[in-house]
Amino acid sequence: MKRDKVIVTKRRYGLLRMFILIVVLSAEFIFTVEAGSSKVGDSNFIWLYTAYIMLTILFFANSHSKGVYLKYEAALSLVIKCVVINLITGFFLCALSEIESKGGLWLRLFAMTVINIISISLVCIFMDWYARLKNPQGRSMLHICEPGTELDEYEGCDIFYIDDFPDTEKLSEKISRYDQVYLHDLTAWHRNIVMKLCFEKEITVFCTVRVADILLKSYGIAQDADIPVYYCTSFGIGRASAFIKRCFDIGASLAALIITSPVMLITAVLIKCEDGGPVIYSQTRCTKDMKEFKIYKFRSMAQSDDGKVCLATEDKHRITRVGKIIRRYKIDELPQFVNILKGEMSIVGPRPERPELMAEAVREIPEFMLRTKVRAGLTGYAQVRSCYNTSYQEKLLWDLMYIQNFSLLLDIKIMIMTVFAIFSGNIREV
Repeated sequence: MKRDKVIVTKRRYGLLRMFILIVVLSAEFIFTVEAGSSKVGDSNFIWLYTAYIMLTILFFANSHSKGVYLKYEAALSLVIKCVVINLITGFFLCALSEIESKGGLWLRLFAMTVINIISISLVCIFMDWYARLKNPQGRSMLHICEPGTELDEYEGCDIFYIDDFPDTEKLSEKISRYDQVYLHDLTAWHRNIVMKLCFEKEITVFCTVRVADILLKSYGIAQDADIPVYYCTSFGIGRASAFIKRCFDIGASLAALIITSPVMLITAVLIKCEDGGPVIYSQTRCTKDMKEFKIYKFRSMAQSDDGKVCLATEDKHRITRVGKIIRRYKIDELPQFVNILKGEMSIVGPRPERPELMAEAVREIPEFMLRTKVRAGLTGYAQVRSCYNTSYQEKLLWDLMYIQNFSLLLDIKIMIMTVFAIFSGNIREV
């Protein structure tokens, strides 16, 4: 399969998109308040409108968390922030206006939020189309790698194997023929050479990510004598952020248990009626600091006494009829909200591995242990962005990307992406 196209959203169009969104949202705001005859008053309306614009600029100026700028997530960030802005505006309107029916105000604000979401989606689609029109992806890309590197998925693409001591002039001439350059696991010395050439010629560069690259994502800049130096003091989620995350987990898991209780009750009855076996299946997994715990799931397989540890895909013949349905829509994972309440898991985080598989992964990649810096999660970045049968290395990169870029907004986005992925049939194994 030929892969010569990288999915990317251009930052250079962020200001233009923000300007368009402010104009669109402002028009909708004015229409909503004026059409509702809310008697806000001229002076109060001016202050409220100014506050709305300032909030919009403040929230939308950084449309994503901590520099992670992946396709679809930027639009999702805008939607979430728009909902927050409208909620804040609603409380201000209730305080400043003389409305006979507060319910009517919130109904209009809800309608405005729906229109906002549609507007944001259309603006993002337009800006994506405009960006691709101005800067078509994959026009001409050169893949550069070390000798002996296997790039089977890039078969048919232009591949250049860099020498141990490359001729800089020839390399520069080669790079000049392309619009984009893709660096595959180059040594730091080779990567430094190529990136300087690309910077000089203003050529877009893509680099495969390494663990050290992600850890430096949260760097600070200090000065040593007369030279700038990087320093890194972020080693996971801080205490304050962890406390906020824990509070969010408790509230969200309680709400989820209440909302999904009818579904869980029906599932339990169906499992019991099918073969009379136990409803809940537990298995030992590893969470933060390699602490072992029992993870809960609705049983989706016929009972087995062999105790053999294997991947779910290797034992598909044992999946029951009810199991096929609850696996398809991830209903079998719902009991894990109890694990979350107990503090063994979080809603979002690296998926917990079995101790045997964890030991195997650590033997293969020692850095895999870094995933245990945070609690294991019901869903995670690797589940909505990667594949179930992907390598340990790729899972590690996505999980570290989440850990080093944690924010409550990112958690909410991953949760929303998980729901969409489940119903679209694109969810990875969780």
